[in-house]
Amino acid sequence: MKKFVFIFLCCILFLFFICFPHAAVSASKQGLRLWFTQILPTLLPFCVLSYVILRSEILPKKFSTCYIVLCGFLFGFPIGCKLTADFYSSKYISQEKASALCCFTNNLSPVFVITAIQEILQLPLSPVYVFLIYGIPFLYGMSMLLLYHRTPSSTQKETASRFHMDMQIIDAGIIHGFETLIKICGYIILFSIFCEMLQTLPFPAHWFSLAATGFLEVTNGVALLSTSACTRQIKSLLAVLFLSWGGLSGIFQVSSILHQTGLSLRNYVLQKIILLLLTVGCCIPLLFLGILI
Repeated sequence: MKKFVFIFLCCILFLFFICFPHAAVSASKQGLRLWFTQILPTLLPFCVLSYVILRSEILPKKFSTCYIVLCGFLFGFPIGCKLTADFYSSKYISQEKASALCCFTNNLSPVFVITAIQEILQLPLSPVYVFLIYGIPFLYGMSMLLLYHRTPSSTQKETASRFHMDMQIIDAGIIHGFETLIKICGYIILFSIFCEMLQTLPFPAHWFSLAATGFLEVTNGVALLSTSACTRQIKSLLAVLFLSWGGLSGIFQVSSILHQTGLSLRNYVLQKIILLLLTVGCCIPLLFLGILI
């Protein structure tokens, strides 16, 4: 089944490049530009720094969870997932804790969210948006961590950290950071092409194309939402859902990070769906009350 889906998608991409070469190349450029101007300069220094901190054993293990939560929420996707995978591989945290951290710390950065809501969508940034996009994942994640803390698990034995630093750690950190970000670049370009494909094909309903684009890739979804004829309330609702979900592109990026770590991608997707349903459950009454505008 997976092989059939893979072959089908390859054929679709090939036909799109043949039939709409200009649109395909334009989408590729757009994805590459997004990666080069926003993802690379923001995440590469932090990926290198985090690798150095981890390998030089500067950070005590008891502070690893706080470090992952803080950085995941401040610096945005996919730092939370990347840090969780690295700390779990280095046996700083247990598998149960890593499974919880990987999901709720993997949000879009506050800078991106503020830009998307205020500048792109022209919506006022209120505490309601902050709660829906960050508060729900935080409360859900803290509940999961408390549950795992009270349940006997295969926690790792605490050992004294021994600081060591050399140029090889820094060199490895640079290579490690570029390897991660190049994978992310590939997925961003790929899903930018898929989103352009949705805009090119003649769908009978505009809302289907809009929802599908936001489901695939959040940046393209927000950009399309800004030019749509939706009401202010519907635009607010879709903006929260797009930003909370993070796009199918984000799931594929997480898959590349979790590969060979032993952490379950299925569990990650399940928890993201739960968070999305919780967000929808909170959005609907706020929408009817006129609070979500």
